[in-house]
Amino acid sequence: MEGFSEAQLTKLKKNEQISAEREREIDQVAKSVQDLAQIMKDLSVLVIDQV
Repeated sequence: MEGFSEAQLTKLKKNEQISAEREREIDQVAKSVQDLAQIMKDLSVLVIDQV
């Protein structure tokens, strides 16, 4: 990348790594929310069956 200093390139690479890590964490949170939604649906079925 012409025109960028070594420090700028290093910072860019680090920021890209942080961004990728955050994206993975967001994906994990989304999966956890989906799992929780399924648990709540299953629990709802159990409660309805008890009535």
